[in-house]
Amino acid sequence: MADGRLPLIDETPDPYVCRTCGRLMMTRPTAPCPDCGAWPATFQQFRPVYWLDALGPREALAQLAQTPDVVGGLLARLDEAQLSRPGDDGGWSMRQVVAHLRDAEGVLRFRVQLMIEQDNPTLESLAVFAWAAAGDDRPETTAAIFQTYEASRRETLALLHRLPPSDWQRTGQHKEFGQVTIQQQASYFSAHEQTHLAALSALRGKA
Repeated sequence: MADGRLPLIDETPDPYVCRTCGRLMMTRPTAPCPDCGAWPATFQQFRPVYWLDALGPREALAQLAQTPDVVGGLLARLDEAQLSRPGDDGGWSMRQVVAHLRDAEGVLRFRVQLMIEQDNPTLESLAVFAWAAAGDDRPETTAAIFQTYEASRRETLALLHRLPPSDWQRTGQHKEFGQVTIQQQASYFSAHEQTHLAALSALRGKA
């Protein structure tokens, strides 16, 4: 990350946490905890990709279906000047957040389709955050960006609803996270969207 790139799964260490005192280690402990003396075997190992813990298909589908309605409500009755105003800290405007949600949705739909059509395809790591700050290839209005987001989400949901239960476990090989399933990707992108709702709500409150 210090080099300006995302770390890949094979170079990201697993954290180990002392169950007794909370001491964090970035390598497997071989000696007692330096803070409390707990035995090294009692440390709990965590994978660095905890955000891939998967919702069940029903929960993932419900959340993916609900989020565009929430976003639409937060955009309602605001003009383009309000929607394009940066945050007080110079961060993203509501327009940029919506553009980011649209871009991420497109990535999800593409990956689901790819994992349906191919066996364990390679899933490229994409700079979706960088796209939001760029003004290239964007509809003129936030409403138009939102409409493309909604349309893409409907297509994604149609793909997922057609999946037999076993196909939710079809895999792809992600360059950052290693092997992931359709279920994990649906869960990840669903959870990712939730992190941006608070920002939209805060920006609306100051619009």
